[in-house]
Amino acid sequence: MKKRLRLFVLLAMLLGGSAFPKAQVSYYNFNTEVGFPSNEAYCTFQDRDGYMWFGTDRGVAYYNGYQFKQYTTRDGLTDNTVFSIQQDDKGYLWFLTLSGGICYYDGKNVQPHQQNDSIKRFFARKVPTSWAFPTGDHGGGR
Repeated sequence: MKKRLRLFVLLAMLLGGSAFPKAQVSYYNFNTEVGFPSNEAYCTFQDRDGYMWFGTDRGVAYYNGYQFKQYTTRDGLTDNTVFSIQQDDKGYLWFLTLSGGICYYDGKNVQPHQQNDSIKRFFARKVPTSWAFPTGDHGGGR
């Protein structure tokens, strides 16, 4: 059965759109007119519940499929420009910002990482754009 499915997918790819003449591609254009906080997005992330998160130059935008919620420095981000979003094994979302600060969202609030001063000193004059952390406790005062 799996061999037939693979063969079908391969044939569909080789034949292109002619294998599915009525298939249509749909997409959404998120912009400020529909509630997106900015026309610039630096990263996208789908969390384990299927919701979308976007790092922009005006904070983090959360999309539940119907509307956007925005998180900014007023909500606890260290900077409104967010380059990277990741989720840890506990379900916390982590944000890397332009200033080099790291914040996490615990499902209720955005909190800065407790070692941000050391992290910022380490990245002085550099702008980190990607990062990773191991599984387990990541600090952050939890």
